[in-house]
Amino acid sequence: MTRRTRLAAGLAALAALTLVPLATSTPRAVAQTDGRIDLVAQTAFVGDDPATIDLRITAPDDARIRVQIHQALTTREEVHASYDGITGQRPFSDFSCDADEPLEEAPCRVNSSGEIFSIEIPDQEIGEILRINQGALPVVITLENAEGDAIDTLTTYLLVLEEPQQPNFPSFHVAFFADLTAPLAIQPDQTINLDADDLLARAGLIAERRDIPVTVAIQPETLQALAANSSEQLAELAELLADRPILNAPWVDLDEEAWRLTGDATLIAEQYRYGADVIAETLGRRPTNISTLDATATPQTLALIRSNGTEAVIVQPGQIIRNSSAPDEFAPLPITDSGGTITSAIARDTVLRRATSHADPELAGHRALTELAIEANSATVDKAIMFRFDGFDPAALDVLIDGINQRNNLRTSPLSEALRVPVARSTAGQPLQTRLEPPPAPDMSQRSADIAVTRGTVDAYAAMVAPERTPITALETLLRAAAADNLSDEQSSAYTLNVFDAVLTGTAGITVEPAERITLTDRQADLRITIRNGQPLPITVDLLLSAEKLRFPDGARSTRTLAPGDNEIAVRVETLASGDARVTVAITSPGGRLELHEGIIDIRSTAISGLGLVISIIALIVLGGWWVRTIRRVRRNRAAATVAASGQAQPTQPQQNQEEP
Repeated sequence: MTRRTRLAAGLAALAALTLVPLATSTPRAVAQTDGRIDLVAQTAFVGDDPATIDLRITAPDDARIRVQIHQALTTREEVHASYDGITGQRPFSDFSCDADEPLEEAPCRVNSSGEIFSIEIPDQEIGEILRINQGALPVVITLENAEGDAIDTLTTYLLVLEEPQQPNFPSFHVAFFADLTAPLAIQPDQTINLDADDLLARAGLIAERRDIPVTVAIQPETLQALAANSSEQLAELAELLADRPILNAPWVDLDEEAWRLTGDATLIAEQYRYGADVIAETLGRRPTNISTLDATATPQTLALIRSNGTEAVIVQPGQIIRNSSAPDEFAPLPITDSGGTITSAIARDTVLRRATSHADPELAGHRALTELAIEANSATVDKAIMFRFDGFDPAALDVLIDGINQRNNLRTSPLSEALRVPVARSTAGQPLQTRLEPPPAPDMSQRSADIAVTRGTVDAYAAMVAPERTPITALETLLRAAAADNLSDEQSSAYTLNVFDAVLTGTAGITVEPAERITLTDRQADLRITIRNGQPLPITVDLLLSAEKLRFPDGARSTRTLAPGDNEIAVRVETLASGDARVTVAITSPGGRLELHEGIIDIRSTAISGLGLVISIIALIVLGGWWVRTIRRVRRNRAAATVAASGQAQPTQPQQNQEEP
């Protein structure tokens, strides 16, 4: 099939698609006093077949179409300047046609529906230009009224360019990336708010263009939310994005520099690791080594994200400042991180912004193609450019891709391949010197402290329910979401507060059950304590016991796993004194970070302890000695009293009795 045949087929299809809306808009257009020219299709590269330009025209009566062809432009700068008009030269071809009564044959005619106005450029005029030089031929098409005044003007270009002949000719790589990021889906109450229909619709536009290698930016949190909402919708998205490279990204969008300044590099690393795992789980492949660099990024930020799997970055237009001039605007820029490593960076194109943003999408596509083709034709080294896929009008994209496919030195390439193009060099041929000049990063210190405390609480709770992960996974999800860049500190706090509430709920109902006073009759005995676990799963806790008159031979602290319901725990105790005592039982998470409950157990000890026995024996000995001494003294006193009484009743014999012979 010739190029002309393909063009005719495309025009027929386009006419069929636009027939109904054109018919409905014709009465309004006829009533207008002004006219308008819109480009429908055209020959891009001039070859063996005659070049044609197809227009849709709204014109007053007696209007004419004037066609002027100018000398070829050979540089992109000349093409860009011609958007404001061709000055300083006369056209080498100038002819006119009636707008309302075109000829039945070349150079001007309408299609069978009467909707498309075709202009065929005379071959002899193109041949003359081919013999002079190559480049972009400006074709100025003017709609004039009967007096010859211009009503509307359209300038397009016919490309007269030879295919490169040298071996290993330089290539101009045209890369595309599509942004499928969405607002944070997980809400503080663990519900999901995600516009899945919009996400699938945007992914569907990418799937329709399998001929274009598109790299996709999507937050892993969005993928996980979609998976939670509907496995069918996740499967549909995975099919739409099949084989599309995915950018390396944290689970939620982060301001990495702001978090780096808080000293919480662990949070950043965990977000990137978990994000990569989610992409692998939901889409079946790992992310690329390309990331998007935040506007606040510094060389230290770059070094940090490089440590998390990134080797090349997408930057915002103007984010990288050049310290020296560079002749080439179509090459990755080198940026150096704080460790001295050079990273390739590419920005969304701004050089062709004026061309691609034209209100007429077909004309915008042809203008962009013209600039790229001229640049590629003069290239001595490989070049690269990146466009936002979702920033292109579909009609403009069709024109651009069709033109790229017609040239050997123009190609659509994956973003990873475009980033492998040698980085830009200065005019002197040295590596280009660049720097990052970011605005100040927001202060995340308050949020960092809040998340750190909450993270500790979740870790303590995890130790209580281990190895069960179901209640922990949901809390970790909320904790990751709290770090999202698009949340204020107050919004982030709503996530952490809900984490605390969930932990309180998950640890409620763990109590020391009241009991009647316990009597201990032995010096050593097992104290029976009943602890209720009001949760539906086993809970591991620490018990800390304290009492003034008791000792705990096995230690005052112990770790216990409580089954749901009542748990009777035996604690070995040793009495230090008889009488009443009070045992305090404190229940905490393992390690003591979370204080869950404190209960009191009253006991009475009738047993005598070893020390008490010794003291009692000594006391008895002392008391016994005292009683012995007391009894002896009493007995002596009584004996003395008896003797004294006897002496008064029986006087002593006289002395003479003693003197008897």
